[in-house]
Amino acid sequence: MVDREDLIEAIVAFDGEPVIKADRTNRYISSKLIRCADFDGCPSVFVDGAEGYVRNAVVDAVHWARGFEAPPEQIRVYLPAGVKRKIVHALTTLAMAARLPRVELVQYVLAGKRFVKLSGVSDLPNFSPLPKVEGWADSLMSRPTVVPTLGRELATLVEKSVPAFRWYRNVTSDFWSGRVAGWQVCVLADGANVIRFGPTKNERVQNGPVSRAGLKKLAAWLEGFARERGRSEGREGEHKREHLLEAGIWREAVPVILPSSSAQLKSIVPFKEAPLQVPALYSSDEEAPARFVDAVMREEGIPWVVELKVESGGQGQYYRHAITQAVLYREFLRQGSEMHPWFTQRGLFPEQFAGAIAFPRVRGSKGHRKHILSQLRDTAACFGVEVVELPDCWEDLHKKCMQ
Repeated sequence: MVDREDLIEAIVAFDGEPVIKADRTNRYISSKLIRCADFDGCPSVFVDGAEGYVRNAVVDAVHWARGFEAPPEQIRVYLPAGVKRKIVHALTTLAMAARLPRVELVQYVLAGKRFVKLSGVSDLPNFSPLPKVEGWADSLMSRPTVVPTLGRELATLVEKSVPAFRWYRNVTSDFWSGRVAGWQVCVLADGANVIRFGPTKNERVQNGPVSRAGLKKLAAWLEGFARERGRSEGREGEHKREHLLEAGIWREAVPVILPSSSAQLKSIVPFKEAPLQVPALYSSDEEAPARFVDAVMREEGIPWVVELKVESGGQGQYYRHAITQAVLYREFLRQGSEMHPWFTQRGLFPEQFAGAIAFPRVRGSKGHRKHILSQLRDTAACFGVEVVELPDCWEDLHKKCMQ
């Protein structure tokens, strides 16, 4: 981590005029992003090394530059030397995806109060071959699609009373995940003849296992949980909202319609099959953890990464940061050739993966909504990402996802 005050002083000493105040009314930019309209002959932004924020630096920098009266053709993003390689991989991927402005990544160090530019940064991840990806590919091709008998019997008991209940099966798991509108509430391990239930991992450990004799009581518990999950206020309704939206989209209770073509995206996994979240990476570095794509969908033969957001405070920056995820997962799925056969056998062209972000109808006045949407679409277009504003506010979407 670089000391922020030292960084600002060093920029000033380098004849820069840093802007450090948050913009909460126009471009929705955090004070964490230090901006200079002209630094060493180029519009530039600086980050100090906080990992969670640095990953969004390229998208935020492009967004900031697009607000200029005459948007520049090129900008720089300055990173402190020593940023973890997994983050450099992500930023290089994003910089390569940016269309206008072009983005140059540059490392820096502080020598006392002096700003020292180092070499440019260009380090793209290499996902093929990668043992982790090869393992995912094998798991995808052999993923069980038939829920064990005990799980099917429970699903039948709640089929009408809890339409939002489904058994999921991810490629990185060795168990079945029972979810109510995206919230994992029970698990069924491979080869087991009992179900563990509870809204948290600790509760699933503490609660007694349920065999066939206890399925009716478990079904009643699921019905009670679903009632609480269906209320937009309260713990079960307010938490895991993006999981809830994801589940509703998979069931096509909530349509995702592309504004560019008016086409409705469809789930790649058919409704009769257990849903899954496709795994992804943003770096080929060993430290990079697995991520999971919110929704992998299709428009005819074109597969789509769809990153879902439900605002939890500000809308502008929160929704904008979804662009980062959509780009990184899109690029991974384009390049992860070991996983491509799973897509091609479904009539898809994985090398043509596209990316989109989707979120509920923007809150606020007509003018405010137009302002946020126009900015989001402009910035997303710089990365080839579509912006889908769902037709309903969150409260209405919440109801649809539970029906």
